[in-house]
Amino acid sequence: LCPFFLFYMISNNNSGYFRGVRQLNITFRTALIQIITQVTLTLLFIFSIGMHGVALAMGGGWILGMIYEWIAGYRFRTRNGLTQ
Repeated sequence: LCPFFLFYMISNNNSGYFRGVRQLNITFRTALIQIITQVTLTLLFIFSIGMHGVALAMGGGWILGMIYEWIAGYRFRTRNGLTQ
């Protein structure tokens, strides 16, 4: 579980950026993606892998949330002319 906290930290940092530029819809969607992914993967993994499956599910949700934020951030920056 410990390596997955890196993804959590990056996702949390990205969420702070979007809150700062008043794009709360991206932060909301990220949280929704993370929660749905974590709950779904936990239900799939808990019976086959056990508690290790819960750890993998948490990491999977954080990774998907981070990927979404990167895509949304790229779109936001290109739409607003913030890229070089």
